[in-house]
Amino acid sequence: MKLDQIAYYIHNERQAAAVAAYHGLNLSDFSVEDRVVGKVACGRKFDPNDTSTYTMSKAHLRFNYSLGIELELLTYEEGFHWHMGSTPFERGSAFLSHHGFHMEPGESIPAMMNHCPVAQHMITESHTNPYLIENGRRYEYLIVDTLAMLGNYSKFIWRIEG
Repeated sequence: MKLDQIAYYIHNERQAAAVAAYHGLNLSDFSVEDRVVGKVACGRKFDPNDTSTYTMSKAHLRFNYSLGIELELLTYEEGFHWHMGSTPFERGSAFLSHHGFHMEPGESIPAMMNHCPVAQHMITESHTNPYLIENGRRYEYLIVDTLAMLGNYSKFIWRIEG
């Protein structure tokens, strides 16, 4: 498990530019981009082994790696997601979305996180990023509500190769 991602939720280009500037960057410094489609379930009442109950969701992701950590700008474009209904999302504000942890194959989330509510589970189905397409890579994401403990969400990320 490696903590290597900080993500902000943004609603528009003005907010994207403001978050970039806050980090001493220009929006053009976010050179890695991806539009992802995946099956998603939000909240605790879902079975990760039965994705037939999941709905589709689409997101626009932009990344910068120049700060020594993956800095992500996240915007959901369609479908459900775990930020829906939150105060900053409803206000249309930019906000810290999550800290992301890339996981090794078969690695489990830390035991202390098992007591936190699951906010979202997602399995990606398609990507527009050429590197991901070329390598046949998809992802599984588990977002855990660690707001009370850490002040933001925690996202656990497993690569699905081939």
